[in-house]
Amino acid sequence: MLIVYDGRNLPVTDNKNMYNQKLIPENETDRLKALHRYEILDTPPDGAFDRITAIAARLLKVPIAIVSLVDSDLIWFKSHYGLIRSKVVEALA
Repeated sequence: MLIVYDGRNLPVTDNKNMYNQKLIPENETDRLKALHRYEILDTPPDGAFDRITAIAARLLKVPIAIVSLVDSDLIWFKSHYGLIRSKVVEALA
């Protein structure tokens, strides 16, 4: 399921044209290869990333900040501030 939000975090009600858009980029295979080459998925928390998310939350005055890595079937949070979960199955995201 894909939910589209406008700039005010309100769901967009007119989704009829959304399905005509190409959702998977042409370079998706290359992007996934690069992601796996870094061998960063499912690695332990990293203080550097945690500092970045904490700073981002403070500067932007938001309760949640995330550094996420998107695999073919999983969205993995390398660092998260204001959340407990560390993974989301993409079909549910």
